[in-house]
Amino acid sequence: MQLFSREVIENRECETLAAFAVKSGQSQGRMYATSVDSYRTCFQRDRDRIIHSKAFRRLQAKTQVFVSSEGDHYRNRMIHSVECAQISRGLCRTFGLNEDLGEAIALAHDLGHTPFGHAGEAAMNEILQGFDLHFEHNEQSLRVVEKLEKISPDFEGLNLTKEVLDGMLKHHTPFDRPKMKFVYSAHLEGQVVDLGDEIAYMSADIDDGLRSEVFSFEDLRGVPLMREILERVSHGYDLGIFDETLRARVSNALMRAMVEDVSTESQKRLLENKILTLEDVQKYPAVLISFSPDFRIALDLVRKFLLENFYHSPRVKAQTDHGQSIIRDLFSAFLKDPSKLPERARVMMADGERIEVVVKDYVAGMTDTFAERMWSEM
Repeated sequence: MQLFSREVIENRECETLAAFAVKSGQSQGRMYATSVDSYRTCFQRDRDRIIHSKAFRRLQAKTQVFVSSEGDHYRNRMIHSVECAQISRGLCRTFGLNEDLGEAIALAHDLGHTPFGHAGEAAMNEILQGFDLHFEHNEQSLRVVEKLEKISPDFEGLNLTKEVLDGMLKHHTPFDRPKMKFVYSAHLEGQVVDLGDEIAYMSADIDDGLRSEVFSFEDLRGVPLMREILERVSHGYDLGIFDETLRARVSNALMRAMVEDVSTESQKRLLENKILTLEDVQKYPAVLISFSPDFRIALDLVRKFLLENFYHSPRVKAQTDHGQSIIRDLFSAFLKDPSKLPERARVMMADGERIEVVVKDYVAGMTDTFAERMWSEM
């Protein structure tokens, strides 16, 4: 019996992956040199380092849309990251890309997210603008893996490969506000994660919105794409169907429609633009993994519906407003009395880090429950 050693896996990647895929054996390496693993490729090691990090464990108690006290079946930030990774792996497989690289980027993309979801991120950004700083969770995720995590006495951070860091830095979705500009597109694995993230949260938020009864199936019929999906998945159920079953079918059908469209459109773009190598990807000045223009228009109407009927609903807004108040109060309290910060944060200040940055790192890293408890105590 032959063991699947790292060398065997790397050779199989060269034989089976597309020419424009990133190959593990051709990685640009890490910031700090380290020994190679006998059985894991560099991207598999990155994935494992991310999963075993403290920042990843904290995602289980960070809001996606609903705070954890709302119920056990709603997505939290960790579940979202896992769903994003699952979708990204599937798309990477479809395009002949490196699944392990896509999975690692997907699992890491929200490590820097604040408590209380995008509302928490907006509150943190608003605070920092008063100090000529800003906050974006994709930038903070990079800071987490490059500096804030600690797994070795020899270096700061997780010492991930440059390909994973590249995918994290260039990660963006319609909810991000990237201030960074790039000459080249990210590798295709990074572009896949961008779309995997969007597919994951759109389908999940439809499911969570229906489950919570913040909006109804009838409300969804006002959105052309969702009306079409509802009519298709409910066809043949003359005697009715349990809401839970229909909810799952609607969410899954939306996910399938998004995956099929991005697969067809991206294949078309790759062929039309004669993308044959990784260098072709890096030189191409726009994204290649994308929804089709017509489907994007239809999907934007779904997003508009979610924004108006879910994210800005009174029930969700009451939670997020409270979360924003907690972040503002904690930031102010730590700024006034840095002695309340943990020892490592005070060491960073002694080493010359701005107090606003240190407080930002600490508060952004909190879970919802820890932030609430600290707020109550302080």
